[in-house]
Amino acid sequence: MPFALSPLLFALSIYLFVCFFFCVFNSDFLLCTTLFSLFDFFLHFFLVPLNSSEGVSKIV
Repeated sequence: MPFALSPLLFALSIYLFVCFFFCVFNSDFLLCTTLFSLFDFFLHFFLVPLNSSEGVSKIV
């Protein structure tokens, strides 16, 4: 089941990097930091429990 998320994650990461470069060229750093903080939130609360449930259970 977690492997089904791989294409979605790949597309999301490409989207975020395109947005990042768009922000850099437009000097909109607030939007950049907002995008990456949202991506970080998404990674920690959705992807880490799905992909490494054994690691989470070992830590807890």
